Amino acid sequence: MRDILSKAVKLNAALLKIESNRQLWQRETKPLLVRVLNQINDEAKLNLVVKVDARHQNHERVNLSFEPKPSGIVEMLEDSQRSLLKIGGSLAFCQSYNGDIYPFVAFPYVEDVVIRNENLLLVKLDPRRITEEFVVARVNDFLSAMLEWEQVTSGAYTGLLVVPSRA
Repeated sequence: MRDILSKAVKLNAALLKIESNRQLWQRETKPLLVRVLNQINDEAKLNLVVKVDARHQNHERVNLSFEPKPSGIVEMLEDSQRSLLKIGGSLAFCQSYNGDIYPFVAFPYVEDVVIRNENLLLVKLDPRRITEEFVVARVNDFLSAMLEWEQVTSGAYTGLLVVPSRA
């Protein structure tokens, strides 16, 4: 019985932490992400977009993204032309079920020409560890990955990005 009671205490603590993480996300983490990402976007002048995807409460995401745009590649059809789109990359800060945050990079791709690479998970951490400095560092990682992607003619990610420590 002692084992059951011990596990019950741990389970209740875990459930309370999930609720605490979710409240922290709404109250502090999400507003911090939006503020810092908008500030970076305004200063960097890279024509990025900051969006909050709140379709699923307690499983939200804050994105910093390049919008889709013409790639410059035109498909010549029999009686017309079609401009192929480049879908821009993004940096997303996602809220997991248990309230932990996992930032990841989604790479750009060009429809029908350059395949979409798998997302790169940067780290998974407690929302209490998200600071302005952390967000700035992840944007720096994101821009490094975008720069590398643009410089590699195939669009294949080479993996040279240094994944940040779990700090």
